[in-house]
Formats: sequence, C-alpha cells, structure tokens
Amino acid sequence: TQPHPIPKELHQQVLTVYRQAKEAKDTYREHTDDFFHKDYNNHMYTLPPAQRAALEQFIQDRLEWWTYLRTQHSATYGIRDYGKTSKLPLHTDVKNTHILSAIVNIDQDLGDGPDWPLVIYDNHCTRHNIVLQPGEFILYESATCEHGRPERFQGTSFANVFLHFHPRHWDAMLEKQVLPVFAHIAPHPASALFYQPEHGKSLYA
Repeated sequence: TQPHPIPKELHQQVLTVYRQAKEAKDTYREHTDDFFHKDYNNHMYTLPPAQRAALEQFIQDRLEWWTYLRTQHSATYGIRDYGKTSKLPLHTDVKNTHILSAIVNIDQDLGDGPDWPLVIYDNHCTRHNIVLQPGEFILYESATCEHGRPERFQGTSFANVFLHFHPRHWDAMLEKQVLPVFAHIAPHPASALFYQPEHGKSLYA
C-alpha cells in the first residue's frame, strides 16, 4: 500500500506529546542488544493511553478495510525516535503475532542528509522504497514481506510509532489452513535438521 495521512488532529496530539517529552528529556533507552536492533541510536517516549487507543483504533479500522479481515491488536511500540547513524537490517516479524502492521511517521529532522526510506519487498519480490512524511502511515504484511531501513540515517531524529495486529483466530488459521499446505511440501519439519522436500516437490519463498 501507499502512504496515507492519519487524522490531522490525532497527529497534532501525538506530535505535541512527543515534542514536550523530548523537551523535558522524559525518555528511556530501548533494549537493543539483539541482532536486528543493535544499530539503533534511539530514544523512546511514552504514548499516553488516550492517544495510543485512538491511534490503535484508527489503524485497526484501516487494516480491516484493507485486508477484509477482522483483526486483533498485538503490540504498539513507540514513540521511537531514531538518532543519527541508526539503521535496521531487512527482516520479517514474529509469525504468531505481528502479521499485519503499520508504521506512523510522527516527526523527522533530516538535517542536511537525504530522506530515510523504508524498504519493503512485496509478495512478488519487488522492492519498494517508501518515503513517509510526518502525519503519514503505511500498512504492510510484516510477517511475510521483508522490510527495514538498511541505509544509515544521516539526519538528526526520526520519530515513528509501530502497531502490530493479527487476524482473529490466527492460531486456528495457522493450524488448519496454513501449516497443512507446508505439510505436503516438507512433511517432517520437526524431525528434520534442514529443509527436506518430498521427491518432485519444491518450495518457493
């Protein structure tokens, strides 16, 4: 999907919270020792319950319109403010919970540097460089489409909120619809040390 705006009033509320917290230095550092997050140079700012709930409801409504699925909220991260030299390797998200996601751009200061595009490979393996402006959001399939910001950020700050959802009854869908498809291709994944397709069959990922 392409970037779209969140409601202006909601963006202004979150932006005000972010700027006031940043001015007051009311922040904390996120745990960043794992591989995917080790190159963060970021600070986290708490999103108050009212703005958090409004943002989650708006994004959930947009996701359900986009996917024709009823969804359940899994997690919200941010306001996460990336600093200079940050980068995020290409990756996919947690398969059980982070299936359908959104990134909301709250504010940014690029300084004299270039924009910092979000890279997404879609379901046809086509690369997209997504540029988000403050007040815009992007929806994407986070568990299946590789995404990240592999280039180092050259600006001063880049503040985003990340929201994650999964289809309702997702565990049952996995068990009864998704996994049986793969069972016919690689029938013994639990006992195999590596991918072992049946004779004459292959898996394209």
